[in-house]
Amino acid sequence: MSTPTAEELLPLLVADLADAASLDLLRDAASRHAVVIVPLLGAPVDRRRHVLEAYAPGCEPERFGAEPAGAPTDEGFPLRLGPHASAGEELDDDDAPTLMRAPSAARGRTTGTAPSLTKRHTRDLDPIDASSRADAPHRGRLLAGGKYRLDQLVGEGGMGAVYRAHHRDLDKHVAVKVLHASIQTDVEFSRRFHGEALAMSRIDHPNVARVLDFGQEPDGLLYLAMEFLDGVDLERVLEQDGRLPLERVVRIGTQVCAALGHVHRHGIIHRDVKPTNIVLVAGLDEEDETPTEIVKVLDFGIALTRGSSGRVAGTPEYMSPEQCRGAELDPRSDVYACGVVLYELATGTLPFRGEAHEVLRRHLTDPPPPPSLLVPDIDPLLEAVIVKALAKDPAERHASMRHLRNDLRELLAPVFVEDGAPPASGPIAADGASIRPAGRHASSAERWFGEDGRGEVQITALASMLERETSFHDGDLLADELARDPTDILATITATIDVAAFAERTKPLQQAVRKLMKQADEATLAPIVAAMRRVLREERAVAAGESRVKWAGRVLRVLRDPPKLAPLVDKALGAPDDPSPALRHVLVETQEAGAEALVVGRYQRHAGANARVRYVALTKEIGAAAVPTLRSALQGALARGERSGGFVEDVLRAFPPVPDEASGVVVAEFLRETTAPTTAAALVALSTLWGDRARPLLLGALGVADDTVRVAAIASLRTLRAIDEQAVRQLAPIVLGTTPASDELRVSAVAALAAASPAAKADAGASLFRAFARATAARSGASASFVVALARALIAVRAPDAPSVIRERAALSPDGLRAQLLALLS
Repeated sequence: MSTPTAEELLPLLVADLADAASLDLLRDAASRHAVVIVPLLGAPVDRRRHVLEAYAPGCEPERFGAEPAGAPTDEGFPLRLGPHASAGEELDDDDAPTLMRAPSAARGRTTGTAPSLTKRHTRDLDPIDASSRADAPHRGRLLAGGKYRLDQLVGEGGMGAVYRAHHRDLDKHVAVKVLHASIQTDVEFSRRFHGEALAMSRIDHPNVARVLDFGQEPDGLLYLAMEFLDGVDLERVLEQDGRLPLERVVRIGTQVCAALGHVHRHGIIHRDVKPTNIVLVAGLDEEDETPTEIVKVLDFGIALTRGSSGRVAGTPEYMSPEQCRGAELDPRSDVYACGVVLYELATGTLPFRGEAHEVLRRHLTDPPPPPSLLVPDIDPLLEAVIVKALAKDPAERHASMRHLRNDLRELLAPVFVEDGAPPASGPIAADGASIRPAGRHASSAERWFGEDGRGEVQITALASMLERETSFHDGDLLADELARDPTDILATITATIDVAAFAERTKPLQQAVRKLMKQADEATLAPIVAAMRRVLREERAVAAGESRVKWAGRVLRVLRDPPKLAPLVDKALGAPDDPSPALRHVLVETQEAGAEALVVGRYQRHAGANARVRYVALTKEIGAAAVPTLRSALQGALARGERSGGFVEDVLRAFPPVPDEASGVVVAEFLRETTAPTTAAALVALSTLWGDRARPLLLGALGVADDTVRVAAIASLRTLRAIDEQAVRQLAPIVLGTTPASDELRVSAVAALAAASPAAKADAGASLFRAFARATAARSGASASFVVALARALIAVRAPDAPSVIRERAALSPDGLRAQLLALLS
C-alpha cells in the first residue's frame, strides 16, 4: 500500500493571466518571496501551501509555490509566492512584504472577479487578526492613573473596543472595554453607564463575566474593566461546528439562563443577548471534575434598569417585539433573545434574516419558521421550548429565566415512569382476575385501557403481584403485549385527544420502549416510533403545555440514549443477515444518539467486512444529524495520532452528502501523512462537505502516484460537475498514457472527459481523439474496455467526425472489439 507524500498532495490553483507582463510580475514576486494579488479561477483551500499554475497568452504555463496571505479583494487573492517546491520546503519570509504595503496585482484575462466566500473560508485564509492590527487607537494607553495598560485589541462591537490589558496591582491580564467617543458625549448614557457599571460590579456569579472596575478619564473616555476570558464566543462556535447537538444546546442554554436569571434578580435587563456576548471557557464539572464548557455572559453595555425604556437599542436579529417598539422591558425580553439564540444553536441559522428594518418588522408580525422545517428530526421537546420562548406576547413566554432553565434541564433529565400495577377499577374476581363481559375476548387495547379507552380493565392478577412482593412496572407488561400485537394499543393511544389522558397512557409506554430496546425488538419499536411521529405531525405547532407534543416527544426521547441503543446496534452490525427495514428505521429515528451508538459499536465491537459496510450505510441514512458525531470521531482519532486505518476510513466514508465547512476542516487533516485509502476517502468526503472549496485539493490529487487517490479525485470532480478546462488539462496525460496509470484509472479519466463542461468539451474532444488514435494503432496494447470507453466518450462530447473515425478504426480491429464499437454507433 503506497503512502502519498506531502508534496503530492499540494492543492492546485490556476491563474488565467491577461498578458506576459502579468506572468513576469509573478516571476519577480516568486524570486523575492513577495506577496502579489493573483486573479484565480478558484479560491485557495486554506492557509496551507499550494501550487499555482499560471497561464498567459503566448507563454508556456509556469508553476510557483504559493501560500495564501489574506482575504480576497476585488482584484483577486493575495498570495506569497516562491519557486515551485515540495510542501516540506517553507517559503522564506524574511523579506516578504506585509499586506499593509499594498502588494501589486496581476491582471486576469477577465476582470471584476470579486470572489465571494463564506465567513469561515475567508477567516481560514486570513492570517491577520484583531490583536495584530496597527490601527488600534488606544494600544499602549494607561488608564486609572496607570493601573491598566492597554496591550492588544482583541475585538470590536457597536458600543466600543475590547483590549487585553495588564493590571498593574494584580499583575495579571484583564479585559478593558473602551466605549466609542460618540457614546461618551451622550450625557444621559454616561450617567446611566456609571449606575449600571456599579450594579454589575456587585454581581458575582460563575456564569457572568465579572466587572472589576469602571471609570472615566479626564478626556471623557469611558472604560469598563472585566475578567479576561480565555475562551471562544458562541458565534465562532457556530461558524466552526454548525448546529449543535441537543446535549450541548441544553448545557449552554441552562448556563445562560442561570446567568441572566441572577442579574434579573438584581434589577438588570441585558437587552443584547446574542452569541458574540456568550463566551465558552474550559473548566471542570463541579460533581466529577471532568472537563466541561463553562458559559460566561458578558457585555451588559446597553443594559437598562428594569422598567426603563427609551431609544431602541440592541442587535436586530435578537430583539424582542417589545424591544423593537421601544416599549418598557422586563426579563421576558431576554427570554425572547435566549429563544433566538437557542433557535440558532439548534438549527444553525436565525429565525429572521435580512436588512435591519425588515428583521425588526418580522419580529413584530411574523411567526418564526418552525425549527423542524429546517431540521426535520429536531427533538420535539426542544422545539416546543424554543417556540414558547419566541412567543410574540410576553405573557405566552416562559415567565422567567428560571422557568426556561427548568424546561431546558428537563430535556436531559431521566424519563420519569411511575411504578406500580396498571390502573384498575371495578370489581375484582376471587382469583384476582379482572371481570370482563361474558361471551367475548377483550382486544389488546381493551385489556389495557378498557372498552371505552379509559383504563377500566385490569390485565393481570393483582393478588398474584402482591403475593410475589414485587413492584412491577406497567411498561414491562405493556412491552410484552405490544410485542404480541401493537396495532390496537397504539391506535388507542394515538386516538386519545385529552392531553392528561394521553400523558398517563404514554408513561408506561416509555418504560415499554426501554425494555424493547434491551431486547433489540425493532419489529415492535418501529410501529411505536411511527405512531408517536404521527402525533407530532398533527400537533407540532401547538405549545408544549397545551398539546400532546411533550408526551409523544418523551416516548421518542427514550430511544435517544446511545448506551441503551447498543443491543440494536449489535444486531444491525453483527447479525449474519443485513438489518431489517424496521431496524434501520428505528436507528435512523434516533438521529444523533444513533450515530453515536453506531460509531462506538464500530470502534469497540464490530470490525468485520460486513459490519463496516453496514456502519457506513446506516450512518449515511441518518443524514445531517450524524455529522457532529462523525466530526468528533475524527477529532478523537487525530488526538490519538490515528491518521489512517479501517475505522478512520469508515468514518470518512460515512459522511452524508450535506455541506459542513467545520467538518471539512477536520477531514482535510487526513490528507497529511496518511495512507492512500484514507486519502481517497477524505477526498470524497470533502467534495460534499466543502463543495467547490475542495476543488484545488482534487486537482492537486490528480498528480499523486497512487491510482486509488486519483480515481477518488476524478469521481469527486464529477460529483462537483467540475470537469472544466483545467481539469481536462490534468486528465489529458492520464488518458494519453504519458503518465503511468492503471486501466481502471484511464477508464475513469475518459468517463470524466465525457462529462466535460460545455466550455471544455472542445479540449476534451481533442484529447480523446488523440488517445483513440493511439489506442487503436497497431501493437498499442490498449485494452478493449479502454478503447470502447474512448469511443463512447467521443460520442458523448459530440466530437466532429467521431462516428466515421470510430467506424474506420472498427474495421481494423479484432472481431470482438469491432462488434462492440459498431454496437456503439448503432
